[in-house]
Amino acid sequence: MGAEKEPLLLGWRAYQGAVGVEKQYEEFLARQKGVQYFQKDKHNAAIERYKNGALDTLPQMGKPLQLTIDIGITKLMANC
Repeated sequence: MGAEKEPLLLGWRAYQGAVGVEKQYEEFLARQKGVQYFQKDKHNAAIERYKNGALDTLPQMGKPLQLTIDIGITKLMANC
């Protein structure tokens, strides 16, 4: 089972952790997505920013997470 895909937003695809560390710390690592609103024509093509971008929001980065590797456990698992 892979990461769940979301629509393309502001040039980035957002993925949600499906397993392991990413799943465990999803709320901690997740960033808040930015939003841009556009007015569209009858062909659904964006023609201009809605209210000159007054309602747009910038994306917010998630919190950093530092992981460490225990060499003893790594050697033990390699010998299993």
